[in-house]
Amino acid sequence: MKKYLEVAKILFKAQIVYRFDVAMTALATIGAVLFAWILWGAAFSGREAIGGYTFQTMLSYYVVSSFISSFEKSNGICFEVSERIRGGTFSKYMAIPANCCFWLLLCSLRKSCIILL
Repeated sequence: MKKYLEVAKILFKAQIVYRFDVAMTALATIGAVLFAWILWGAAFSGREAIGGYTFQTMLSYYVVSSFISSFEKSNGICFEVSERIRGGTFSKYMAIPANCCFWLLLCSLRKSCIILL
């Protein structure tokens, strides 16, 4: 019974870490948007438009571009694959009867969905 309790503790800790990571990602995103608001507010102080863009359109552009760039995770996936190859853990994916490229695509989608939550 003691070994099951240890497994339950480990799983509980993993869930806490996951939720903390999601919360910190959300706070970092809000912080980045707040920082952009302050920065663009200082740039637009006393001006109606810069280069044809108003303060509202520039903030809209920043928020939309940040949202879209959060979906693009190819650099992170490449780093993860190279780490697995160097660490010797990638070979297990070559031994299972699954398409490695499809698996990496699903990993990328999973990370993008986590950001949305």
